[in-house]
Amino acid sequence: MSHIILYSKANCLNCTAAKLLLDAHKLDFQERSIDDPEWRDVFMRNYPEHRQMPQIFYKGERIGGLAGLREWLKWKQEQST
Repeated sequence: MSHIILYSKANCLNCTAAKLLLDAHKLDFQERSIDDPEWRDVFMRNYPEHRQMPQIFYKGERIGGLAGLREWLKWKQEQST
């Protein structure tokens, strides 16, 4: 089971970049496309204040979008050294 959830949408360059970044760091993640009405409803119900994609969560805590992911990966790397 992946602890990282990435909410995305079609034709989103930052979503694609975030997925590539997670893959490059060999981190498993579950993608939930808000183009799917079921995931869109879940996202809007749980996170009504967030509109931009991607939105990335780790163990239920919001990391943020692409910039937040980059900061989180940097912090994670610093913690392992």
